[in-house]
Amino acid sequence: GYRLLASITNPTELYKEQLRVGENILAFLASVSMSLIQPSDRASVELDVKKIWDGGASPGHWRDITGRCCKVLSTYKDHPLAASIVALNINAERRGLGLAAKKIITAKNDFKHDRGPKTEEEFITAAKDLQETLQACIKALAFFTEYPIRQVVDQDVARSGEVVLRCLALVGDHPGLPQEEVRYDKLLHKRDLYIDAGSVGWVPLFPLLVAPSCRR
Repeated sequence: GYRLLASITNPTELYKEQLRVGENILAFLASVSMSLIQPSDRASVELDVKKIWDGGASPGHWRDITGRCCKVLSTYKDHPLAASIVALNINAERRGLGLAAKKIITAKNDFKHDRGPKTEEEFITAAKDLQETLQACIKALAFFTEYPIRQVVDQDVARSGEVVLRCLALVGDHPGLPQEEVRYDKLLHKRDLYIDAGSVGWVPLFPLLVAPSCRR
C-alpha cells in the first residue's frame, strides 16, 4: 500500500490513507515480533493480547507490543532478524523508528479526536510531513528485504526425503506474486505465511499475519 500513496491527488484522502499505512507498518512489525517469540517465552512478554484485541488495537498498542517483545528478543543469540528488530529501539522517541512511530501515533490520535488538519492547506502540509515520516519508516525497515516472506501453496516429498515447497513470494504490491520452488527439511502448513529468518529457519506468521485474496 505504500507505493499506491503516490496515486492519490486529493490531500484529505491522501492523509487518511497515509495514517492507515502508518498504522499497518506498526501492526506488521508488532505481528512479526510476536511471531518470533518462542512458545516457552510467551508468558515472560507479559502481554495481555485478548485485552488489547477486545478494546481495539491502536498504533500506540502496536508500538508497545513491539517494545515488550524486544525485551525478550534481545536475549536471543544467533538470531539476526530478532537482533535487527531490537536495534530499531522503537521506544526511543527522539530518533530513528521510535521518533517516526511517535509521529504516526500522535497524528492518528489527533485526527481521531478532531485535533488534526481541517483546511485543505493544513491537509497539504500535514500530508507532506507524514509522507516524510513514512519514508523514514521504510528506510528503517529495509532489512526485511533480507528475510523473504512466502506463502506455501503446495508441497511434495522428493525421493531424497527433502520437502519441495511451491510458494508465492510476498513482494511488491501486485496481486500476481512471483512463484518459487524451495527445498526444505519438513512439511509446512499450506496457505500459511512464513518468514525466512536465515539460520533460524522459517518462522510461521499464522495467525498474526495472513494473506487473504482480495476479490477486487
